Amino acid sequence: MVCIHGLCGIQSARAQAFFKVHGICGIQGPWSQASSRVHGLCGIQGSGAQASSRVHGLCGIQGSGAQAFSKVHGLSGIHGPWAQASSRVHGLCGIQGPWAQACSKVHGLCGIQGPGAQASSRVHGHRGIQGAGAQASSRVHGLCGIQGSGAQAFSKVHGLSGIHGPWAQASSRVHRLCGIQGPWAQACSKVHGLCGIQGPWAQASSRVHGHRGIQGAGAQASSRVHGHRGIQGPGAQASSRVHGLCGIQGAGAQASSRVHGLCGIHGPGVLAFSRVHGLCGIQGAGAQACSSLWTRW
Repeated sequence: MVCIHGLCGIQSARAQAFFKVHGICGIQGPWSQASSRVHGLCGIQGSGAQASSRVHGLCGIQGSGAQAFSKVHGLSGIHGPWAQASSRVHGLCGIQGPWAQACSKVHGLCGIQGPGAQASSRVHGHRGIQGAGAQASSRVHGLCGIQGSGAQAFSKVHGLSGIHGPWAQASSRVHRLCGIQGPWAQACSKVHGLCGIQGPWAQASSRVHGHRGIQGAGAQASSRVHGHRGIQGPGAQASSRVHGLCGIQGAGAQASSRVHGLCGIHGPGVLAFSRVHGLCGIQGAGAQACSSLWTRW
């Protein structure tokens, strides 16, 4: 396969991926078929799942009898029996639970979970409502996930303010996502992107532009990471100045610096070359990636 811009992870037997797929085409399950020229991510799961061509974003088909409409700009994740997704949903419309209803024309993500959860229409970004009596203020630009008892989310939060656990406190004016988890987790104010703090005594440096997920014991992340920086496993080391997402998993995984997009490294002995523009997901033992990917396989 040649000229694959993003990530083309091919799994299971007889899975076939076409070339010139702009984004990610993850094929899973038996005899799953992915049409060519899928702009974004077309994850096909289960038996007999079919994805229509020219799906701009992500069309994840799961469960029995799930149907995905063509020309869905973003992501239409259909879960559970009789889940119905309206066509022309610009972003992500995840429908979960019994009798969950999603309004059409939702620009971003309208995730409805639990009994009686209601999501207002015209939510520009994400609107995940969880737990009993959780209330989310309208006109939230991004994602306001409210979880746990007594969790309070401030209005006019531009991005995502996920509050987890007891006594979790989120500072106002957090531009994107400030997920606070675990005991004594502290989040610095004015974090532009995502500052996910997990585990005991996890510390996140301030002024992280993008995402900063710190997991495991003793995980250390360098400051000034523009995009995503997920550090997992013992002894995992990530080089600084990674523009996008550099998820390092497994023992001894090494990621080269200056990876523009996403460089997910899985398994032992996996080596990733530098200057990968998009998404370079390397899986399995002895997997080799060509250098100067834009991304080519």
